[in-house]
Amino acid sequence: MEIMVIGIIFIVVGLIFAIIGLIGFLIKAFSESFLWGIGVLIIPFVWIIYLVLFEEGRSSFVKVLISIPFFLLGLVLMEGAY
Repeated sequence: MEIMVIGIIFIVVGLIFAIIGLIGFLIKAFSESFLWGIGVLIIPFVWIIYLVLFEEGRSSFVKVLISIPFFLLGLVLMEGAY
């Protein structure tokens, strides 16, 4: 039971990192131009082009990447709880 709670905590922390990173990434894309913001928000893989062309979005994207191990560790802990 305790392992499940720890897994949920890791998933919530990963979710918080992901949300903060994605909102920051969208804010930086919209600050570049309205069309970049719409493109990153709606069109698939435009975010990759934005990351290559503009360095401003990389710090926010790193926060999204940091969230992945938290999600994975939380899922592993939750799987072990059953």
